[in-house]
Amino acid sequence: QRRVHGNWCRLNCAERSAKGMADQEYPLKASPSLLYQNLSFGEGKFVYVHKTEAHLCSIATKEVSSIQVKDKVSVHQARALPIGGQLVLVLATGNGAQFWDLGKEKQLFQVAAEEEGFLSRGVASLGSLVLVGHSSGAISVVDFKGDSGSLQQTLKEHREVITDIASGEVEGELVAVSADIAGEVIIWGSNLAVKARAEKTDGDTCTSIAVTPSCIACGYGS
Repeated sequence: QRRVHGNWCRLNCAERSAKGMADQEYPLKASPSLLYQNLSFGEGKFVYVHKTEAHLCSIATKEVSSIQVKDKVSVHQARALPIGGQLVLVLATGNGAQFWDLGKEKQLFQVAAEEEGFLSRGVASLGSLVLVGHSSGAISVVDFKGDSGSLQQTLKEHREVITDIASGEVEGELVAVSADIAGEVIIWGSNLAVKARAEKTDGDTCTSIAVTPSCIACGYGS
């Protein structure tokens, strides 16, 4: 939960204790930008973005550190992803994605989007592959190789702005799910072939996706 007080804000966390729920407050350096999926967690840190920066708030120390995005481009989402035993922070920017070592807060590499757009949003991993969505409707597929990576291919089934991408196992099968601002939802197999498209009602925007072992849940603004 975010609370804004004048020129500062704080993150409220409900923490279980022997006496019940205790409210923990974490002062932040800057207010999180009003964006979809603007909160992630990994390595004991909450991560959110503000303009051209990513802010990391430590649960243990309540200290807040900041990452200045390279070239000072706008960053639209930060997501911590476990890939090959490594926890990676992926920053979706206006012209592609930047990959950081979350523990060391060190940039590893960046990948430019194949098609021009004004934002990137929707980040998920599928094995060693990282999917990043863009405003053009394209999805970049980055082959992550530890300290480096490269653009493997670009998926072009969507025609509108990507709103979210999620991945996980459903009934034992690894899938990725992407959605766009027009409400189109596409399910991708582990080989990145289209498995299915969800029925949609025109005008309903799918803003968020969750993949569970038994189903895929989509949240719509209608």
